[in-house]
Amino acid sequence: MTQEEFAEYMDVSRQAVSKWELDKTLPDVYKLLKMSELFQVSVDYLLKGTEGTSALVNHDEISVSSSQEENTISENGIMISTQPEAIEQTEPETAIKSEMAIAPDAMINSETAIKPESKRRTRRIGLKVSITLVSILLAGLAVIIVHCMLCQIWDKSDSEKTLVKVDKVYKQYSLAEVSGYNEDGLSDARTVLLDTNGVRGGDYIYCYINNDTGKISVNYDISTIIMLISIVIILLLILGLLIRELKKNEKE
Repeated sequence: MTQEEFAEYMDVSRQAVSKWELDKTLPDVYKLLKMSELFQVSVDYLLKGTEGTSALVNHDEISVSSSQEENTISENGIMISTQPEAIEQTEPETAIKSEMAIAPDAMINSETAIKPESKRRTRRIGLKVSITLVSILLAGLAVIIVHCMLCQIWDKSDSEKTLVKVDKVYKQYSLAEVSGYNEDGLSDARTVLLDTNGVRGGDYIYCYINNDTGKISVNYDISTIIMLISIVIILLLILGLLIRELKKNEKE
């Protein structure tokens, strides 16, 4: 309970509750009784911090004993109670109703405190998953770019442009296994990244074969290289934004 909630229950000001907590003043006897009912402890415990020999007296028991002692007999021989039961039940019922009124507020405050943290945790997990997926894409794209650079023909002076056979296509606009012979009869088989769609196994495509080693190289179109580099740059930007959001989320 907050100081405001407790003060409202005790029908006092928040400053009065603060003074009680700082041991500057003490509540009167009636307030002590009301506090003992709320927290289900004895008055000795509230004053001394330890339980005394006398337990907390139940108001219902007092009501019954008092009514039995103060019952009188009227002139007509009828038992008349001089202790109204309605009065005895007022304070316990008020305390119960007050607790019922305060409990929902406490639950709402607790839920309000939990929800933002739960949302931040869910967002943090989503960011970490996204960073992992983008990193995997970047790693795969980096492997493809390195493969293209190794298969690219850089010096055409010692190579000859010729037709090579496509032995197997793994995927269109993707990897294919090619083989060919140079003018000296040297053969080579290599898996290359094709930037031409519609190629099938058994087709022939133009590549470059080195005259000395028989190694097959590909002359990629400039748009293919630009496309691959552009995708890498976009993924790097996305990765940077995700990492920044994750750090911001962890600081909150």
